[in-house]
Amino acid sequence: MENHHHTKNKIANTLNAELFLKNDPLNLKSWSLGLRFLWIFKNKESLENFTIP
Repeated sequence: MENHHHTKNKIANTLNAELFLKNDPLNLKSWSLGLRFLWIFKNKESLENFTIP
């Protein structure tokens, strides 16, 4: 049963990857935005030195 579930997840992940590639420009934009915010959040202590180029 566990194995079957794992296979289902694998299929779902593959479908998600295909959808991701189909909507690439949009997803890439939001993904890099998310990464940027994550980076800012992780470097909150150096935010006072942070300037947008």
